[in-house]
Amino acid sequence: MRSVQNESRRLAASRAVVIRRFAHFGPNKTREIIRLVYEISKREDVAVSDVLAAVTLIDFEAVKKTLLIRRFPHESAEVAAAASYLPEVLFDKKNICPPSARVFYPKHVYVQRIVAGSALVARLKNLFPRSRFEEIASFKEYERAHRGVAAAEYNQRRDRLFVVSQQYDFFKACPCTGGARGCGYKILNVGFGCVYDCAYCFLQGYTNSPGIMIPANLAQFFDALLKQGPLRGRMGTGEFTDSLALDHITEFSIPLVEFFRKNRLVAFEFKTKSTRIDNLLRIRSAKNIVISWSLNPPRMVRENECGAASLQARLRAAARCAEAGYRVGFHFDPMVYYSGWQKEYLSVVEQIFAHVRPRDVAWISLGTFRLQPQMKPVIEARFPHNTMLDEEMLMGFDGKLRYLPDVRRQMYGVMIAALRKVSPSLHVYLCMEDALMHKAVGCRSISQK
Repeated sequence: MRSVQNESRRLAASRAVVIRRFAHFGPNKTREIIRLVYEISKREDVAVSDVLAAVTLIDFEAVKKTLLIRRFPHESAEVAAAASYLPEVLFDKKNICPPSARVFYPKHVYVQRIVAGSALVARLKNLFPRSRFEEIASFKEYERAHRGVAAAEYNQRRDRLFVVSQQYDFFKACPCTGGARGCGYKILNVGFGCVYDCAYCFLQGYTNSPGIMIPANLAQFFDALLKQGPLRGRMGTGEFTDSLALDHITEFSIPLVEFFRKNRLVAFEFKTKSTRIDNLLRIRSAKNIVISWSLNPPRMVRENECGAASLQARLRAAARCAEAGYRVGFHFDPMVYYSGWQKEYLSVVEQIFAHVRPRDVAWISLGTFRLQPQMKPVIEARFPHNTMLDEEMLMGFDGKLRYLPDVRRQMYGVMIAALRKVSPSLHVYLCMEDALMHKAVGCRSISQK
């Protein structure tokens, strides 16, 4: 893994050489050329001086075109110019992600006044006797008075736990990306914020979020669901928080399982990177309850999923849940493209079915790494040494930065073939891909099954 210090030096060298060579460029043009020089040097692991050694031109458009061709060798310069994203590269030590604490213990617990007498708050006071508890009128009022500062504030989110009374958005449709084929999934919003630090996580975009938020009024969620009439389809937690990472604290899984056990037309999912399954194992299971794990090869887990359980620990937890009578699910999302990806991802497939039987698997999703353009500098700020952004990523059908279509087709094709070889009846679906990609790899959405 590249060091933060090396990347800081690389950026400084990129700025120096570009400003020296192209002093006649304006600030915006200079920013784009610095970005390209830096990315090429990082991607190819060559000296900054080597990147510009063969560039003898001084016209901005010609210099940019030459660098785009080198940065995106599998696309035309015209396509790369239209679909690339070249913001300023900014490193600041205060924004770098700190090592993840192995034990979650908030320094401050802010309790919305209306839920101060709840059983959850009483439990938290027993669990965190050294924490400072403070009542607040509402989360929004606190947020207005304590505006955060980009990534530096986000890095401190584990120090602050907010216990609130949620009064809206109890559940909603999954925010599927524009132009993608949806799967009809609904999200139960039983919390916001995650204690893990995954380099690719979209929650980093919420850099003004001052802490981890959990609701103390779970019963109202159930009331809101019942008012919708007969419940059916797929629903789950895990979109805006890890479903089980704090379950030893909240114990939310117990009433959730009990509620959805009585509503068998719903396939309810807990989605996690943790091994916090003790509460699930001490209550009666149900076949419409799915415990799912996000999976990546061990190297990707070590480099990009800070604080989360290892691959083997997740698979052992999955085996225990399957033995207890739950169905299990797996999400290869995001799949990261790198040298050796195919061998390592196929090894994960083999390891899955060394732990669980195909008949115990409810579904497996596939989705390649993608991100909103504005997330690129956030990831760089928090993880300057990351390698995920080194690949060719251009704006795709939904305006997100994505791998080139041929790369995505190859990755999906390899994984689908391997999974179907294990069992043709496995429910495998693509996450946030358009109809063309579904057709190209012969994969229907799960809502079509």
